[in-house]
Amino acid sequence: MKKLFAIVLALAFLTGCSSNLDHKNEIQENSYEESYSAPASDEKYDDFMDDEVTPMEAQEDIVGLEPEKVIVIVNIEFETTDIDKSIESIENVAKVVKGYIEDSSIEFGRGYSGGYKSANYSIRVPKENVEEFKRSISSETGTIVSESTSRSDVTKNYRDTKTRLEVLEEKEKRLRELLANAEDVETMIKIEDSLADTVSDKEILKSDLLNIDDKVDYSTINIWIKEVKQVSNVETTRTSYPERLKNAITGSFEGFVIGLGNIIINLIYMLPYIVLLIILFLLIRFIFRKLKPKMRGFRKKSKDREDVKDDEDR
Repeated sequence: MKKLFAIVLALAFLTGCSSNLDHKNEIQENSYEESYSAPASDEKYDDFMDDEVTPMEAQEDIVGLEPEKVIVIVNIEFETTDIDKSIESIENVAKVVKGYIEDSSIEFGRGYSGGYKSANYSIRVPKENVEEFKRSISSETGTIVSESTSRSDVTKNYRDTKTRLEVLEEKEKRLRELLANAEDVETMIKIEDSLADTVSDKEILKSDLLNIDDKVDYSTINIWIKEVKQVSNVETTRTSYPERLKNAITGSFEGFVIGLGNIIINLIYMLPYIVLLIILFLLIRFIFRKLKPKMRGFRKKSKDREDVKDDEDR
């Protein structure tokens, strides 16, 4: 009887513990759900979620950023059969795009160059009109042989220079205030010397900024034009094999004719030197022939004397 009572008591105790544990777990779960429930609707939070930028949009914004100060230099080389017309075209296009010629030179053909001329131009064009200028001269000047473009980012240098300029301007302002309140001559002289150095440095920085602005606002386009009898054949991946074969045969024949003509022309230019060398050769040969018999006689006499001396010794 006692054993049965003990067993019932043990079962009752275990059941009570289990129910307490279940109740505690239920309380913990409810409290967890309450503490981590979704936040209440908030206008600021909703606005933030609506304005959220996707990674792709952020990447596009970063890629779209352009440096503030960029110096652009374009180099273009042309071949043309009429250089005078090409030069006129370049000068007219430069005026149309509101540019100006900064430097130019024309080399007139000499005899050994076949009479062909060449020209070099350095043109300053507003940066917003560079592409228009390139399109215009490409269609009117001649055949483009090579083209290159360089871009130099000077934004950091420009900002650093501007910051130094602002510091110097503030320093100049303080020095002028000190100069106005100076009481003795020695102090005034020291302040004036420092003020003169500050103003000089300030003007140099201003000049640097103006120079950068000028190079940024007006791009530099360097053009080399070469006059030729026939422009080079420009082949691309779309050029057919028969056309390539035709270009090779034509180019080979023309190269041979031009090379042979240049050799003949160079020989004509060298003709005076060749004649002089021939005259020197003939003169040396004539002198050598005149001296040759005398040299033989001298050698024979020397040999006879040696023979006589040998006989006396014997």
